[in-house]
Amino acid sequence: SKRWAKAMLRAGAPWVLTFDLRDGQDLDDPGTRALVEALIAEGSCRVLGGGPVCASFSEANTPPIRTHAFPRGRPGLSETSAARVRIGNSQNTWTASLVRLCLEHWVITWIENPDGSWFWRQRPYVRLAADPRVAFYRTDHCAWITSGPRWRKRTRFLIVGPVALAGCK
Repeated sequence: SKRWAKAMLRAGAPWVLTFDLRDGQDLDDPGTRALVEALIAEGSCRVLGGGPVCASFSEANTPPIRTHAFPRGRPGLSETSAARVRIGNSQNTWTASLVRLCLEHWVITWIENPDGSWFWRQRPYVRLAADPRVAFYRTDHCAWITSGPRWRKRTRFLIVGPVALAGCK
């Protein structure tokens, strides 16, 4: 999030690095992923935040792309939906591995996605939820973003580290 990055700089962070598909930085690229992992492992990263692609995880998809029987994607999807599912599953699995890497290297972490999203129901995040070092925070963006939408947009944040919001519900 560039808004978050700019806020970090205003708060005194010496530097902030963002990766954004809109800038041609594809986090599905193995080289880009390896770079992010190396920055964490070598200690160059103190905080990691992210909002992985969530289009295929939405409960609003009609017809449903994911179900309780097929949380990783229903069989027989159209080519377009199947591609969205592959991207979503890849980012879900990879960001969960980043959270584990951040736990190992004491990196403060936040990951956000819509609260009711299938994102949180995937096995890697169900396992992370059982880790006592991981907390979740739910909020409605409309309650604190003055320029944001006026409708409720419940969002869940996974939080790792000594963050004031950790443990809030």
